[in-house]
Amino acid sequence: MDAAFLVELFEEALFLLLLLCAPVLTAALLTSVLVGWLSHYTKLSEPAIGSMARILAVLAGLLVFAPWIAQRVLGFTEKTWQLLQAVVQ
Repeated sequence: MDAAFLVELFEEALFLLLLLCAPVLTAALLTSVLVGWLSHYTKLSEPAIGSMARILAVLAGLLVFAPWIAQRVLGFTEKTWQLLQAVVQ
């Protein structure tokens, strides 16, 4: 196990982190834009509406993408454990 191997593993972990956060953050971003647009045109400036809408969008995104997220995390974990076992032996 050399430094290049560890850098590659760390790089893959960071990419996986960004990939897994993207759907949930996109849902929050789109909800924020929509709520901001609606609040601008309705002149309703209640911060609780925007906060609750974002929270619900994030929760919905997590529920929808949870199986995909779990599959990707389990795949990365299995790969990491296999590499760790190969290094230990």
